[in-house]
Amino acid sequence: MNSFIIWAALFGGLLFVILNSLGIYDGFVVIGQVFFDFEENSSNINYIIFEDTSSGVRIKYPSNWNVLEQLGNISGNNILVDFYHTGINGTLGYAENANIVVSSPNNMELDSLDKFTNSTVLTLARNLNNFILQEAISTIVSGLPAYKITYTIDGNQSEVKQTQAWTVKDNKWIVVSYSAEPSAYFNPRTAQNIIDSLLIR
Repeated sequence: MNSFIIWAALFGGLLFVILNSLGIYDGFVVIGQVFFDFEENSSNINYIIFEDTSSGVRIKYPSNWNVLEQLGNISGNNILVDFYHTGINGTLGYAENANIVVSSPNNMELDSLDKFTNSTVLTLARNLNNFILQEAISTIVSGLPAYKITYTIDGNQSEVKQTQAWTVKDNKWIVVSYSAEPSAYFNPRTAQNIIDSLLIR
């Protein structure tokens, strides 16, 4: 149960990749489609603020990404929002996305980030195709102690690279994830900018 929140965040990211590769997102109403310019320096990208007052979460995401809110609740884990960016010139050749999962667990030790991180990494390694952990570090998110992991897995058509950071506040786990498929399009600066912008009130 300790790693279920991370599974929900991973599920949100992988669900996006799967639905995107099937072209299912075409049926959603989203906020403006703008295509990513790979020549653009990510430090020059403008960011937009997303805020959810009910969960107390505020985060910034690239202005050329789309937004899907309230994607659902999986066993008490609320996939609050998914930010995504697809295609070059209208193609579905790659995808980037970030999402936030908020959970209020009943039986988790909320003060044990180390235990939660170790359990999560073991669960991911056992259950994902070709899981390769690249980084696992303690960090600070929204002024709170947190952990961040970066790893790759086999996706639908290519390797997926993902960074996840999590912390706890007021008996809620908050997980922010950034992923890219194929992994060659993973932008560590974008991932860190999104994580650093998270404000939990």
